Amino acid sequence: MPPRPEPLQPLPGIDPKRLALVATATRNMVLVLDGSGRIQWVNRSFEEHTGYTLKAVTGQDPEAILAGPDTCRETIDAIRQSVRNGDAFEEDLLHYTAQGTPYWVHTYCVPIGESEGVAPGFVVVQTNISDRKNGERGLRIAASVFDRSHEAIIITDHHNQIIDANPSFSRITGYSREEVLGQNPSILSSGRHSADYYRSMWQAIEENDHWRGEMWNRRKNGEEFVELLSISRVHLEEPGRCYHVAAFSDITALKNHAKELDRAANYDDL
Repeated sequence: MPPRPEPLQPLPGIDPKRLALVATATRNMVLVLDGSGRIQWVNRSFEEHTGYTLKAVTGQDPEAILAGPDTCRETIDAIRQSVRNGDAFEEDLLHYTAQGTPYWVHTYCVPIGESEGVAPGFVVVQTNISDRKNGERGLRIAASVFDRSHEAIIITDHHNQIIDANPSFSRITGYSREEVLGQNPSILSSGRHSADYYRSMWQAIEENDHWRGEMWNRRKNGEEFVELLSISRVHLEEPGRCYHVAAFSDITALKNHAKELDRAANYDDL
């Protein structure tokens, strides 16, 4: 398990005037809460992000107006317990604007007290992390598609070495993921295709970032099979590097069935 983060501490020696200047200038949302956790003040960025005015939220519990149907109730309960205890906290939360639009925030809250020259309460700084959360969700969806796809999928790096393979790849080829990591996809080669065939394939990928066609390959047990293969080149923000995603379906049974139909048709003609 990863080490637990150090507990947040109250801000020492806070200058109320400097805090006010920073809160006014920052693009982060800033809230000042009283000792019971109710809103006393919010900055302009909070108003712009949420659609709520200072007048509308003054005296309100932040979660009572910002939480929505998909906001984690356990997290809200934990936050309210921290407020009751006078503790600092740091959480990610799904909030909703006044118009009902959801957005994610990273919330950082620290207590302030009379020693800082202000009434006891809390300063809350919220950063909009919707883009990050949406990116994480996209990765989870992509991972789920990768794992559950009926098609075999392999990913190769810029050296054309396999860096990942999904369960369907193992089902179709007989090779486990661990066996093919670091290998060239040519380990599946059946020897049926000429060098010109592969040269034409790679030329299409170079020119169009994509190729689709049929290919004969060989399973781990030596059995040959024909696949409908699609290869896409993926460019990421890594200078000089690209990745290839190959997805294929075993169409051997379909091909054999077509041959049987063709044979039967020709036999009937005779």
